[in-house]
Amino acid sequence: MRQYSLILLLVVNVIQGYTQPPRTKLNNTKTPTNLEWVEENGKWGLYDFKLKKFIVPPQFEDAEFYGNQFSTVKQGDKYKIINHKGESLMADFDTTVNFSRSLILAKRGEKYLFLVKKKLIQGSLGFVNQLTLEKEYDQVIMSYNDDFSVVGLNGKFGYINEEGDEIIPLNYDAATIFEGGIAAVKMEEKWGVIDKSNEIVIDFKYKIMRRYRNGYAVAKNNRGKWGMIDAQDKPHIPFKYQYLSPYNDENISIARFKKRYGLLDENGTIIVPFQYEFDETYSGLLHICMNYMWFKKDGKWGTVDYTGQEVIPFIYDELHSTDGDEARVYFGEKMQVIDNEGKCLQNCE
Repeated sequence: MRQYSLILLLVVNVIQGYTQPPRTKLNNTKTPTNLEWVEENGKWGLYDFKLKKFIVPPQFEDAEFYGNQFSTVKQGDKYKIINHKGESLMADFDTTVNFSRSLILAKRGEKYLFLVKKKLIQGSLGFVNQLTLEKEYDQVIMSYNDDFSVVGLNGKFGYINEEGDEIIPLNYDAATIFEGGIAAVKMEEKWGVIDKSNEIVIDFKYKIMRRYRNGYAVAKNNRGKWGMIDAQDKPHIPFKYQYLSPYNDENISIARFKKRYGLLDENGTIIVPFQYEFDETYSGLLHICMNYMWFKKDGKWGTVDYTGQEVIPFIYDELHSTDGDEARVYFGEKMQVIDNEGKCLQNCE
């Protein structure tokens, strides 16, 4: 039996080697004006344009500046932090992220570790004999539009700021990222909402809550019904649905009513009637498909736009993956690639 997985939010960096000319790595991090990572013969090295030579020979599969003092590099399947003399400061990470101006987030095994940039610089200058990992977590959820991020350790969750300080203690059973100064958190099997001072904004009364998005959060009440609330706990979409997804960027939500699925607009108005089938594990489709939605009808996959017009006919047996503009579908036992209007691009016989 085939195994199917929906590829929704996967970012893959593929580094291709070119022999000539060398390729320069662009980045948005503050970096030395005379240095740049340059690719030569499929490997990255650190080039000094003032000296007109490599000061760190091309030897890495990937490289990125993490400030003007050091960089992260990939060698084999591991990452390490080096200074710009090529000396290794810390090594043997599975991945690294330039978390903030003060911190680097690294993953080693099942743990997420925070490295303090200031101490790395001191170590690079010889002021620290041994660099230590001061904090580690089981889970880290970064926020790209807020200075608070979620951290989890031993089944409890809280929040840190960009300096790595635990601003809100790890006392919650689950937590979402902040938006608009509030976040949904779980305690003792109930969900509520807190502000950045850890004050309760909405009492712990919901069975399930999702993160706030565009000012609203979907929630499931004690009667098992889904609806949507604003920051003051006022219902934006009434609690009458068997399922409700958060709004996408176009303020469209998937809802289930009487075992059938349809779409709601920003006012909670039904724009696609409840006449389709759907698998809720595919809910991320709503966030990557612009102006249309994949549904099932009589066991077959097809698409409907936001006016309710069926665009791609409901003829496909399996939806394997999609990136919004193209989709891999199965017509019987045959895999095809089609565009968002249903035109076949591959295996079209």
